[in-house]
Amino acid sequence: MEVSSELRDVIARAMERERVPGVAWGLAEAGTTTTGAAGVTSVRHPLPVDADTLFQVGSITKTATASAIVRLEDAGRLGLDERVRTYVPDFRLADRAATEALTVRHLLTHTGGFTGDWYAITGAGDDAVAQAVARMSELEQVLPPGLHYSYCNPGFVLLGRIIELVTGAPYHEALRELVLGPAGMTRSTFVPIDAMTERFSAGHSAGASGVEIVRPWTTQRMMTPAGGLISSVNDLLAYGRHHLGDAALARMREPQVESGGQSDAVGLAWALRDIDGTGIASHGGDMRGQASLLTLIPSRNVVFAIVANAQTGHSVIAAAQRAVLASLGLATEAPPAIDHDLAQYAGRYVASISDLDISVDGDALLVRTSLKQLVPGSLTTFPDPPLSRLRAYAPDRLIGVEGPLKDARAEALRGEDGRVGWLRLGGRIRVKVE
Repeated sequence: MEVSSELRDVIARAMERERVPGVAWGLAEAGTTTTGAAGVTSVRHPLPVDADTLFQVGSITKTATASAIVRLEDAGRLGLDERVRTYVPDFRLADRAATEALTVRHLLTHTGGFTGDWYAITGAGDDAVAQAVARMSELEQVLPPGLHYSYCNPGFVLLGRIIELVTGAPYHEALRELVLGPAGMTRSTFVPIDAMTERFSAGHSAGASGVEIVRPWTTQRMMTPAGGLISSVNDLLAYGRHHLGDAALARMREPQVESGGQSDAVGLAWALRDIDGTGIASHGGDMRGQASLLTLIPSRNVVFAIVANAQTGHSVIAAAQRAVLASLGLATEAPPAIDHDLAQYAGRYVASISDLDISVDGDALLVRTSLKQLVPGSLTTFPDPPLSRLRAYAPDRLIGVEGPLKDARAEALRGEDGRVGWLRLGGRIRVKVE
C-alpha cells in the first residue's frame, strides 16, 4: 500500500493548520510496517517525536480493559452476562433497579445508562479505583440499562474494579499480565512515573495566546481503566496485530448494539463501521491535550495507529484516517442534506460533559456548546468551541456542515410520546430540557 508520501503531506498540512506540535503514525499491512513522525514532544523542552515516543492514548485504554475481561471470560473466571454485583457485591448506583439489572456486557457496550462523564479525587494509591466505585452511588441514571448506547467512562472504571477483584491484583498489574505482555507492548505502561524514563510527549492547547502546555500531565488514577494507557505508535501496532491474530479477541469485533454517529455499531469496546462490505474496528483517545486513534481492518490485515500532542490533533487524525481509507478504496462521502422540519430539534440538551443550545438558523441548526470542568486538579481551561451548524440528512439524523462539528453525525432519539427527548452526539446522549 503506497501511501507514505501522500500520508506525510496530509499530516504536515493538517499539523500546520491546527497548530499541532508533534504527530507520530504507523501503518501495518501483512508483513510490511511503515512508521513516520513529525514535530516535537513539547514546545517547552522540544525533542523530535518518533514512533517509540510515549503518548497518553486516552480511551484506546478501553479496548485493553475489554481485552482483559475477554481473557478472564475465556478462562472461565467471569461471565459477560452476569450481574456486576456478582463480582462487586457492594456496588450501588443511585437507581436501585439499574443496580440490580446492570451486567458486565452493559458496561462493555456503553449501555449502562448512567452518567457517562464523571471523575473523582480518590488519590494515587492502589485503592483509587475501588474508592471511585464506592462513590458511584451518586451517579444519575439517565436511561434504563440496555436501552441505548451512550459513551460511558465510569462504566470502564467499574470494569477495572471487576478485573482487580477477579484477579486479586491492582488494575495496572493485571493488565500487564493479561494484555501488555502477550501483545508485546514493551514500552507501554499505566504508571506515569515509569513513562518519565522514556521519551514522552506533553499535551498542548492551541488558543488565542498561542500553543501552551497542558498541566498536570496525567489524570486521576481512578480513571486508569478508562483512559490511563501510555503507549507509542510501535506498541499500538503490536497491539493491533495481536488482536488480528487472536480468535478470542476477535469476538470483541462482533456487533452488539447500534451506536450511530461516526460508527454503525459497538462491539466489546470497539466502534464498528462497514464501508462497502469491509468491516472496520477503531477506537480514539483524548487525554490532557493529546489525541490518538487505533484502527483495525481485519479483512485486509491492516492496522493504522496515529497519535498527536494537541487537543486540535483530532483534525489531523481525521485527515490521516481518510487518506489511509482512500488508499484502500474505502473512501466515503458525507451524506447530502435534505429539507426537513428542524424546529423539532431546537432546545437545550444537557449532559455532564457539556450542554448544547440548539436553535433554527435558516435551513440549518445553530449549535452552541458550553463545556463543563470535569477533571479535578486541571490547571488548563479549554475555551468553549466556536458555533457549529447542523443539517438533516435523514429523519432524526443530523450532520455537521460548518464549524468544529463539521462531518460529525448526531441522532435524535424519541420517547414513548413520540417527541424528541435526547440527542446523541459524539457517542454521548444528552437529555432535552424544556
